[in-house]
Parts: sequence; C-alpha cells; structure tokens
Amino acid sequence: MATKKLSLISNLKNTYAQWTIKVRVLKFWEGLDTKKSITSGLVTSGSGLDYILVDQKGNCIHAKVLKSSKESFKDKLEEQKTYIISKMSVYRPELGYRPTKHEFMVFFNANTNVQEVDEMATMPKFSFDFIKLNTLADQKDNIYLNGKQYNI
Repeated sequence: MATKKLSLISNLKNTYAQWTIKVRVLKFWEGLDTKKSITSGLVTSGSGLDYILVDQKGNCIHAKVLKSSKESFKDKLEEQKTYIISKMSVYRPELGYRPTKHEFMVFFNANTNVQEVDEMATMPKFSFDFIKLNTLADQKDNIYLNGKQYNI
C-alpha cells in the first residue's frame, strides 16, 4: 500500500474523498444489519460485523461490514491491533443507534484496503463516551440497549 495522507477520525465526512485512516480496533462484535422501512419499521437482513475504531487523538467511530462482505473481513481485523484502512465509505447512520458520538459511521466493502501496522505507543487502548445520568431515562425505550432496566 502506497503511503497516503492519513486523516483523523474527527475529519471524516460523507464526501467523495478517498479517506485513509490509521486506527486501533477497540471492540468487535457480530451485529444485525438493520434498515428502516417506511412500511414495516425495522427490517433485519442478517448479521454483519461491527467495530469501534479509535485514532491517535482518541476520537472514535463506528465501522460496519454488511453481511454481503462479512466473510472477506471476518479474520482481517482483530481487537487491539492497529491498521491503516483506506477505500471505505462514510455515511450518516440511518438509525438512531450510535455506539460512538461521531456523527458519521464507516462502511467497509470489497474495495476497502486493510494493512496491519506496528502499534503506536500513543494510540489509545481504551476510549469512553460518558453521558449525563439525567439523559439515561431518555434511552429507556431504545431497542439497542442490552440488559434490563429498572425504575427509569
């Protein structure tokens, strides 16, 4: 992979720019691919892969691999490893669920390039987005929250 100018996660927008980022994979899970349907509400189309990525400044973004590209990415990215990733798509999420505060999310597809690189000492190993306790009650009907909620 040729050396390209690296962008910070905070600069990612849904433009036609060819983004290249250097990130650590903080978290990985298999999640459902859901879309909003005008006629039937939420529609699930199978399971894809979800990631939380962090850059050297501590900025995080949600990344997703749809079911159609799942097999080519399943063993490509591992938690706590650092990668240079290019040729991805950046979109505004369709649903209200966002595991990070970033206004956009990243989609990896068949054209996405992934190169594992040596770990940077300055790359954060953890990142947290805290919310105010009084805003938690607003989330009581959020279908994406796991676990049980009592007396909210």
